[in-house]
Amino acid sequence: MCPLVVFSGVNHHNQIIIFAVALICDEKKDTYRWLLQQLKVAMNGKAPVLVITNGDLSMKFAIEKEFSNAHHRLCAWHLIRNAISNIGKPQFTSMFKKCMLCDYEIDVFRQKWFEMVEGFGVENKSWVLDMYKKRHSWSTAHIR
Repeated sequence: MCPLVVFSGVNHHNQIIIFAVALICDEKKDTYRWLLQQLKVAMNGKAPVLVITNGDLSMKFAIEKEFSNAHHRLCAWHLIRNAISNIGKPQFTSMFKKCMLCDYEIDVFRQKWFEMVEGFGVENKSWVLDMYKKRHSWSTAHIR
């Protein structure tokens, strides 16, 4: 029941490569900080430019401390899975995916978001409110 952490990236041939893996005993801030410090040593001091995670708050804290210049983004796969489990409406998940991945202008994103949220009557759901607050970490419109 130990969490597995995989550090992967993309090489100069646009192929996914595994840099490191680790089994950790817990998901505490100090454990993640130590793990990121070890990764930095293994990578000869080179820190990543971008880190994509499932949104774990302890990992977010560790990334901010150890890789302060890295951009932290939320994983699309986890977001879609969370939309399914938190809202439970396939049409909502489909529209959420479009909001996440389509390259809208920010005003268009905002319009589509509120139409979707109001259309499904989920404007007061805590997960929806939280995702809107975190939109800079997952929305293509805000990332670019």
